[in-house]
Order: sequence, then C-alpha cells, then structure tokens
Amino acid sequence: ADYVLTEVENGGMLGSK
Repeated sequence: ADYVLTEVENGGMLGSK
C-alpha cells in the first residue's frame, strides 16, 4: 500500500520498495 505493495496497488509504476 506504500512500499512493498506499490506494484500491486498502484499498478507497478511507482516502483517496489
């Protein structure tokens, strides 16, 4: 939702971790 789940929650464009 913020770092690890950035790819899943945002679609994978912010970057994981």
